[in-house]
Amino acid sequence: MAQPHNLTSPTDPPSSEPTLLGPDQSAQYESVRDSWVESPPQQSDVLRGDPPALPASIRETPAERSPADDAFVDRVLERLSVGDYAGALLAAEALLRRLPRDPDVLDSAEMSRVELRKIYKSRLGDLDQVPTVAMTPAALTGVTLDVYAGFLLSRIDGLTTLREITLTPGVSPDHALRVLSELYLQGVIALDR
Repeated sequence: MAQPHNLTSPTDPPSSEPTLLGPDQSAQYESVRDSWVESPPQQSDVLRGDPPALPASIRETPAERSPADDAFVDRVLERLSVGDYAGALLAAEALLRRLPRDPDVLDSAEMSRVELRKIYKSRLGDLDQVPTVAMTPAALTGVTLDVYAGFLLSRIDGLTTLREITLTPGVSPDHALRVLSELYLQGVIALDR
């Protein structure tokens, strides 16, 4: 049976005497008080597990380049130096299959991608433009298009912007930019500049 907390009536004057708690109430009070003022657990109290194992590819030290790979890297850097970014990227991506963590090759590939993006965007202009197909279906039969270019061409509907086309799921934005800029240079698509 629950006991009332206030044993005095509202009409009784407040007592200036401190109220003594019974043994049951005192223990409850102390456990609640201690839970509020308890200090944070010490560092040694915290359970620690072993860190997860690193992937094998990170633990391995990169293999030294062979003389043939050194010559190949030199050709990649040479292509970069003369502004052949497409050739440098093609060669760097081929070399990355054998040397996926080579810093020179990784840097060359990234520099090539950045420069190629600039070239494609300068050709196309504002990516918020809406392209249109500039050739008739009969004229398109004379243009060599791969499956990827045909797919991107099918996305040109007079409503979709260049940016939206490059962000199509399953499409690499860099590759889409390249193909769209080539379609523009060939006169297959037109832009409302």
